[in-house]
Order: sequence, then structure tokens, then C-alpha cells
Amino acid sequence: MLVIGDEALRLVDRGVPYIVDVGELWSRVTGKPLVYAVMVARVGTHTGFINYVINEIEKSLRRFEEDPEEVINYTGSRLGVSRELIREYFRSIRYRVDDEVLEAIETELEILKLPNCLRTMTQETPN
Repeated sequence: MLVIGDEALRLVDRGVPYIVDVGELWSRVTGKPLVYAVMVARVGTHTGFINYVINEIEKSLRRFEEDPEEVINYTGSRLGVSRELIREYFRSIRYRVDDEVLEAIETELEILKLPNCLRTMTQETPN
């Protein structure tokens, strides 16, 4: 059975053993982190709007990094799982994109035989 997301956290919190974590398996096989999510925008989206969204995400992330307890408490309560599990889960997440993450995305696209549509704003001409 494949269980992901909130339900996986609930099962782990209840002590249900798991055979493999997809992210751990991916890292072991490829040597790169598994990228679960990215922010995307359509080609032609105004750069000013993209920068606004990025800045708002960065502000939110800085607030979280300065004091994660409010989010940890809310998430633990909403999911009905221990705060310590949520704290550990949040610590395991990489929140910023760097060259290693970009390389990991390229590896995922290659292995999954998907077209490489990865472009970063620094590669684009501003609108």
C-alpha cells in the first residue's frame, strides 16, 4: 500500500511500521534529493508578479524559521499527530532551491523520461 501526505504522518505517529520511504529510496538510488513540489508560472507571466509571489513566500518562510511553533502546533492539532513528529518532519524539508535541487529536478525528468521544461527566472528575459 502506498500512503503519502497527511495520512502517512498519521500512520507513523500511530507506530505503524513502513517498508520504505519514497524520498529515502530515491536518494539512495540517485544520490539526489527527491523534489516533491516546485513553484511554476506560465511563460509570459509578468516578472513583477512572479517576484511579488516569491517575496511573499520568502517572508512567510522567514517567519516560520524564526518561530515554527505556531505552525507546528496548528499542523499537529489539525492532523491529530504529535508535535514532535511534525517538528521532525518540518526539519527534514528543504525549503530553498539551490543547484543541488535543480540538478535533482533534472535527474527526475530524465529518469521519468519527461521533457526538460525547467527554466529559472535568471535564464529568462524579464517582462
